[in-house]
Amino acid sequence: MDLKTFPEDPHSSPTDSDLFYEQKKMGSPKYVPQEEAQPLLQKEVPQSNTRLYLTAATAVLSTFLFGYNTGNISGAMIPIAAQMKLTTFEQGLLVSVILISAAIGSTVAGTLVDTLGRKKTILWNNFFYVIGPVIMTLSPNYELLVIGRFITGLGVGIAIVVISLYLSEVAPATHRGSLGQMRQFSVTFGILVSYIVGYLVLPRTYVYGWRIVFACAIIPAVLQFILSALIPESPRWLVSRNLDAEARRVLKLMDVTLIKDTTKLNSIIEEIQLSLAESMASGGGTWGELLQKKYQRVLVISIALSIFQQVTGINTVIYYSPTIFYSAGFSRDDALLITFVVALPQLCTIFASIFLIERIRRRVMFIAGLSVMIVSLGVLGGGFFSVEELRSVIRGEHTTDVNRHLTGVFKWMAVFGVLFFRISFAMGLGPLPGTIQTEICPSRIRGKATAITSMVNWLSNFAVSLSFLPLLEALGTTITYWFYMLLAFFCLLFVIIMVPETKGVSLEELERRLIRE
Repeated sequence: MDLKTFPEDPHSSPTDSDLFYEQKKMGSPKYVPQEEAQPLLQKEVPQSNTRLYLTAATAVLSTFLFGYNTGNISGAMIPIAAQMKLTTFEQGLLVSVILISAAIGSTVAGTLVDTLGRKKTILWNNFFYVIGPVIMTLSPNYELLVIGRFITGLGVGIAIVVISLYLSEVAPATHRGSLGQMRQFSVTFGILVSYIVGYLVLPRTYVYGWRIVFACAIIPAVLQFILSALIPESPRWLVSRNLDAEARRVLKLMDVTLIKDTTKLNSIIEEIQLSLAESMASGGGTWGELLQKKYQRVLVISIALSIFQQVTGINTVIYYSPTIFYSAGFSRDDALLITFVVALPQLCTIFASIFLIERIRRRVMFIAGLSVMIVSLGVLGGGFFSVEELRSVIRGEHTTDVNRHLTGVFKWMAVFGVLFFRISFAMGLGPLPGTIQTEICPSRIRGKATAITSMVNWLSNFAVSLSFLPLLEALGTTITYWFYMLLAFFCLLFVIIMVPETKGVSLEELERRLIRE
């Protein structure tokens, strides 16, 4: 239905200037009085959440940089190691130091988001995202490379906390899931872009190409610094600072249905005020309060999901995909090509889940994703299985040669195992823990709880990355991935027993359901 208002003609009669024109799909046009057309106008004009998604797109530049900065070292390491003659330990330290500083950054982030606010934390976190890559780009030696990567990791750790928190608080309940998936999509997309940049730059400029790879990270950081000035502050943080009028304005910007539905708007503000009042009445959210009995369930769920997200082996698959495919019998060039190809469906799955998550319950997506992960890890481990390895297990002797070539169906089992493992991770265990954690944690402890779970996630990532090669030597490739399969099964049981459904439920309602005095 197309409604048009005639411009007022100074020579027209008062009656004419008070008329609206309504064009029907069927039948002849007619004139209707303005007072009759106005309700129709309010009803038919489509509502748009463009501002919400532009705000989210600006925010997830931080998580895009998380993906890019953690992924760019994989290609850059080859020329760096050759030029600086790095030992295996030095290479490992350069790769993993970002995980240590990210854990530190995630811990500090809890205080920053509560003190400075979500918006300012996002804005000034780009300081780390610029300074770190600048140091690495201009670094004349190994030591400065490590320092630059450490500084970058601080930004990565802060970003994971603040973006998860910010998106959960600015998004209406009907859009929280899709924005959580957008965050995960940005991480995977950042990793993919780092692969593409490395592929385009490194073969052509081998001597200094790695510096270009690092320098490219500066561009999104500067862009976000500029755009962050335009995004609104979190309504919850504004209410906590008695800025209710500004909180109302932000809520209407993020959910245009609230422009006319003042009753719902007032109800949301009252829920936030009540939640904050209850927090203040019990003494304020402190680090020690996280250990109180009433918060045990939400804290256990949050920490456990953070651990399971890493210990099921996703980063061993991402970091070592070329090695996995090469050891399965493919050539080096084919292994690199397959690594890129199997990453694309994961990105597409995350993109699709942005739309699916608001239509499918969280628990259904979680359980389905974990079920496929379990099967995929079984297939992946089976791709490296052989009669000789079986005999070595029976004798108590384990294969330690990860470069053993397999033939026929075994090597394709490894490919499809990795492919469906990454797809199923992108559907469930990848994006959902962060979304659920920010939904179930009460506003009183949300900032600090998110910081703690993020730190645990980084430390788990570090532990898995550090233990992967020793596990291969001790257990063999097959048993190692079947061990990850067992952990994925435990995660599935945990989700079925402990994790509540959060789709379409307000944060305040979740708090009332999960917190027991």
